[in-house]
Amino acid sequence: MAAAGVLAVPLMSPGGPLSFSDIALAEPSLAITGDIDGLQLDQPAELTLTLRNKGNAGIVVHRLDARVTSAAHCSPGALHVTGWTGQLQVAARSAQQVVLPVTLTRPCADATWMLSYTSS
Repeated sequence: MAAAGVLAVPLMSPGGPLSFSDIALAEPSLAITGDIDGLQLDQPAELTLTLRNKGNAGIVVHRLDARVTSAAHCSPGALHVTGWTGQLQVAARSAQQVVLPVTLTRPCADATWMLSYTSS
């Protein structure tokens, strides 16, 4: 199983909450949403992703990567996201969560990042 998508990430202000929306994936039965809590300059934060299996069969995810592809009002390199590896079973018509470490390495106000996700 492989999935990929793109997500816009608005940053209201340094340390402010973020909100994500569903993304289009190559695997239509899997949707990813998420939130970042506590995003502050040079401080570890968490990107909590919720993987929703909309299909009628279970899915096993072994790897989830996030890559910043572009940014507005800030350098794309200002947001660093670390990928996840393991084994996550998402039963049919259910959801599971994965936490990815995130760091803001440069001050950014009113920034928006585009993130690309891949999973396998």
